[in-house]
Amino acid sequence: MDNSSSVSRRKGIRETLRFFWCRTSSVVRSLFSRKRVTWAPAETMSTQVKDEMRTSIVEAKLNLEVSDALSSSGDYIREWEKVAEISNEGKSCKFRVASYNILCQQTLEAMPELYNHLDSTSPFFSWSHRWSIIANEIKSLDADILGLQEIPETILKEFIQPLLENLGYAILFHEKTNEEIIHGLVIAVQKEMFEIESHENINFFQLEDSVLDRGNIAQIARVTCRLTGSTLLLSNTHVVFNPFRGDTKFAQLATLFSRIHQFRRNAEPVICLGDFNIEQGSQLYEYITTGRLDTRFLSLRHGSGQLTLDASLADPDEFLFDLPRTTFVHTMMDRSGMIKSRVSDVLYSLDTNLSHIFTHQLKFASVYPPSETLKISTNHADFGNPDFIFFDAGNSSSSSLRLIRRLSLPFSLDLRDAKRWPNEKIPSDHICLLAEFEFIGV
Repeated sequence: MDNSSSVSRRKGIRETLRFFWCRTSSVVRSLFSRKRVTWAPAETMSTQVKDEMRTSIVEAKLNLEVSDALSSSGDYIREWEKVAEISNEGKSCKFRVASYNILCQQTLEAMPELYNHLDSTSPFFSWSHRWSIIANEIKSLDADILGLQEIPETILKEFIQPLLENLGYAILFHEKTNEEIIHGLVIAVQKEMFEIESHENINFFQLEDSVLDRGNIAQIARVTCRLTGSTLLLSNTHVVFNPFRGDTKFAQLATLFSRIHQFRRNAEPVICLGDFNIEQGSQLYEYITTGRLDTRFLSLRHGSGQLTLDASLADPDEFLFDLPRTTFVHTMMDRSGMIKSRVSDVLYSLDTNLSHIFTHQLKFASVYPPSETLKISTNHADFGNPDFIFFDAGNSSSSSLRLIRRLSLPFSLDLRDAKRWPNEKIPSDHICLLAEFEFIGV
């Protein structure tokens, strides 16, 4: 973009915001201070005026730049990648979604093999230093829907919750169980944009000596858009990290998708985000995006894509030839949407002719599609891209979801000479994902 275009664009934004300032000064001041929006006396405002004000704020916000930690570091400048034009069909709502694994401090201290580039005595290692950057970044992201991973309850109460409540968010929190390092998940939504209608917490742990023997968790929430009146289903998760536990990753994903499908209503749109600890193009990624997995060829060590060895060289014992296996998944589902509950405590295919084929009903696409060259969202002991925002646009007569744009991810080659994460300028071993959607209601 040349200088004249940039100046013209900034001038246009200033003029737009000046108009909103004159019309709704308290609203726009809250936008710049990132504090909770306080509407003028509700009894003096019509529903139409309130809707116009909400729409004006969203449109102004979408023109503001994002100051994320990676871009601020100077190592790589993340830019917006346009996917589609805003249609403005019917009664639409434009909103921003962010997913961010902020790195639990206890994990940082307990796993030095992942962070051997850091000196534990350095001030950059401390939570106080990291939090100051994270807090500023959350403010800058200005997301309407925010999913956070690796949040201990003590950190939530002392740091996260006060910040988010001051920014106008309603918060849902769920904490892990049966793990040495305890942390949790947060779903936060802007109260002026969305209302939380209902939610469910999911604990993947079922029983020791089963495939589901890890304490990972997920959240599901149904929110109502105040502009359109339509509902949207949200999910946030953090799947087991261990690259050698492909069976556990698969069982956790199968459980989550079954629960989402049961919770879903009228084919409403779904956004599923978090740290999935898989890589693009892997067998488990294909399971998510195609809805189908042939477990005869699921390698326990290579199914997630975290390990780069040739799966064809794997030991035959590393494959799930012997399904059904005892996994203690209580809900089973096939691609046509059939659900059987409480039939037994095993995960199995409902296709009696092809018992090795597992399917799910959700039609997920990734905000960040696969690329020939590796793009990354984490950079500690190695590069990786375990973080995702998946979405099912829905097949409802009352609403639909469209991806408008996303904040770019760096190629691994872009950072080959950069410091690993976290460091003095980047507070986590992950960077945030950020996308903007249009929610069209009827």
